[in-house]
Amino acid sequence: MKSKEKREFLLRKYAKEVECFPFVTTDGQGNVGKNSYICPLCLRIFRLAQFGSDINKYITLEHIPPENLGGKPLILTCKDCNSNCGHDLDVYLRNELEHREGKYFSDPKGYVSKFEYGGNSVNSIIKEDENGIVNIYVENKHNRPGVVDRFIESTKACDGDLEIPGSFKLGNHRRKTEVVDVAILKSAYLYAFYKFGYGYILNTNLNSIRKQIMNPNEKIIPPYYLLLNESHIPNLIPDDVYTAILDGEKVLVVILSFNLSGSNYIHRFATILPMPNTKDLDLYNRLKNNSETKREVEVKFVGIAQV
Repeated sequence: MKSKEKREFLLRKYAKEVECFPFVTTDGQGNVGKNSYICPLCLRIFRLAQFGSDINKYITLEHIPPENLGGKPLILTCKDCNSNCGHDLDVYLRNELEHREGKYFSDPKGYVSKFEYGGNSVNSIIKEDENGIVNIYVENKHNRPGVVDRFIESTKACDGDLEIPGSFKLGNHRRKTEVVDVAILKSAYLYAFYKFGYGYILNTNLNSIRKQIMNPNEKIIPPYYLLLNESHIPNLIPDDVYTAILDGEKVLVVILSFNLSGSNYIHRFATILPMPNTKDLDLYNRLKNNSETKREVEVKFVGIAQV
């Protein structure tokens, strides 16, 4: 199925689902009604009749996980959310996985990193040539105006070879653990939407999760939606949404695989989401309190989730 055809198919599917779901608009003017689509991230309502054939300019196919991490176009999000999440979240996740695999110089375009000398730092491109020599390119287009000039000036006092005393930061460009966690949370939340539709996500119990995704640099919910590591995932269990008992709490666990292009390594993450009748903040705060008093996380997978 071509992208346009799939987008139109999903639009019809979600419009039919919205029609059956008693979602009240934020302006309090009643239910959404017929022929409408709701973005699962920002909850913006798109009344399809108002946009006509231009709707494709506002609604985009969303890959889960991100397309450059092996994802497939499974759902729709609005163009703004798709673009903003790609810039504010997904790029951090990709950089983190590249860092974990040590892909510093393998990209023919080079690898962006921080380079510091004499109290001045610049963004630079690192490339390894066919002879194994690592070259550092400092260009104006990767830096704010004047930064490169100040950096060059600081190196003029260098006597002989330029030394880098512990300030060459490979793969440190746009990497932040907290943002990486939110990027994984976003993929898990959208996968739950793919599996369960509006019946799961359109409730106030997930408001904090949506707010956290839309504001990745804010600390809105405790960072305990990624409690599980690979040792907690049963062998050969496929990607899906599961019901599990975690430290006595009944939760949903979304297991997703992420794969860098050209890599044979699969990164798997198990993300915790609340059950439909559980408020997200209440759940994560309880898990936070439990983890502070216990060293081991007790996990029991019950089976594929049905919500």
